[in-house]
Amino acid sequence: MQDEFVWLNIPFHKNKVSFDISEDDELKDTLKISFDGSIMAVKKSCISSFYAEQKVAMIRAGYQSFPKRERGYVIDSKEELYKTLAYWVEI
Repeated sequence: MQDEFVWLNIPFHKNKVSFDISEDDELKDTLKISFDGSIMAVKKSCISSFYAEQKVAMIRAGYQSFPKRERGYVIDSKEELYKTLAYWVEI
């Protein structure tokens, strides 16, 4: 069964990630990346648990606030990338 991709509401550029996405083939297979390096879509199975855990639907509906990030926050792992991307999709 083919895994379903969900499109991001706003493209997310790879420069916001502190590691090289192109070096991880497994990660690249879960993303749709444009010619300029922007992440356009992500596999639903990779972010659905983070979407629910972070209550993204409630944030998007205005019932909760978007979490504050510490100064110097970096996306340094696949898990952190998926958590971040979960805020930019609608499931």
